Amino acid sequence: MINTGLSNICFGVRVSEGVYGEKISLGAAKGGKMEVPNTENVLYADNAKYIVKNSVTGGTIEITVVDTPRESYALITGHKLDPQTKTLIKNINDQAPNIGISRIISQTTKDDGEFYTVSFLKNVKFAEAIPEEKTKEESIEFGNNVFNGNVIPETNGDYEVIRDFDKLEDAIAYQETLFGTPANPAA
Repeated sequence: MINTGLSNICFGVRVSEGVYGEKISLGAAKGGKMEVPNTENVLYADNAKYIVKNSVTGGTIEITVVDTPRESYALITGHKLDPQTKTLIKNINDQAPNIGISRIISQTTKDDGEFYTVSFLKNVKFAEAIPEEKTKEESIEFGNNVFNGNVIPETNGDYEVIRDFDKLEDAIAYQETLFGTPANPAA
């Protein structure tokens, strides 16, 4: 499989395990990567591995987007936004909410078949976004927002649900079901 695209990055504030608020766009997708390390703990006895325990205690995600709406930025970082003036107010005591975040990845198989993967991370907490800023030069360079977050496993250990679709429309329709009502991403 070859990843050929990334789109529809959206999130919903986590109300409780399996329940998320309305679907909110994070902006136009530019890139993303996720790392979920697997830790192996080994107890040796009688000169051999006696007990081996693998565990995932969390991970990280980095999402790069363009044109993040000010409202989305405020919500995902826990800052306040004045609804009348659209002034963003940052305070040292602001706390980012836990969210569920989804994205659609376009993929191509070796025989040129195409399908769409919906990835849904069940519990993520983002830190302050890092905007790319530069002075004006001879050529125009476009800036992005880079959001870094921590992936937090659910109490049962689940942290991501992945589902494939043949049509983009079906992937988008499934993604809609993840937000705004009690989500059932295993369905």
